[in-house]
Amino acid sequence: MNSICQLNNIEKRLGNTLVLGPVSLSLFSGEIVGIVGSNGAGKSTLLNVIAGVYAPTAGTINFHEGNKTIVGFVPQDIALYESMTGRQNLSFWADVYKVPRDIKKKRIDWMLDQLHLTDKAKCPVSSYSGGMKRRLNLGVSMLVMPQILLLDEPTVGTDDESASVIYEMMRRVKQMNGTVVFISHLHDEVNAICDRVIHLDHGKIIESITAC
Repeated sequence: MNSICQLNNIEKRLGNTLVLGPVSLSLFSGEIVGIVGSNGAGKSTLLNVIAGVYAPTAGTINFHEGNKTIVGFVPQDIALYESMTGRQNLSFWADVYKVPRDIKKKRIDWMLDQLHLTDKAKCPVSSYSGGMKRRLNLGVSMLVMPQILLLDEPTVGTDDESASVIYEMMRRVKQMNGTVVFISHLHDEVNAICDRVIHLDHGKIIESITAC
């Protein structure tokens, strides 16, 4: 596998508190990586640093393709407009992400189909179940066809159907030689889908296990 992202001695401080690091980590194309650890271990901070939401206090992040590497980030908080329909949400974010107009409709149609939300496309998001909202929230980040997909507890509060759809989308990114990094508290979930599991504790990697 080829390295797509390299973190070198990353540290992140919030105020005077060191919440992450030092962390060195390589991410490879075509893998799904699970991040586990107790609350406050630095899991969400790590994702935010990779996504560029937080600038590291120290250390460097190098992407294989430099600034051309497309990163999709799905935070735990739902980032959707409840009064808009599922299709309208995808259309809005497609414009924000500057998805070319000539492929926009086709990509949205494909996304709705993959998320099993075609029949709900014209319904306001306020009428969606929690699992449906999680699916659509993932679909927003998938519009850009990311090479690195970061997810913060993507299946929290979902039903089995929604969790299954989310897993399938993660596997699709892997099949396209992309990289998925996601946080989970569910050991069965991590063991079932991950190629590698990284355990954080007090902001540091204490264990990295490769699946057999």
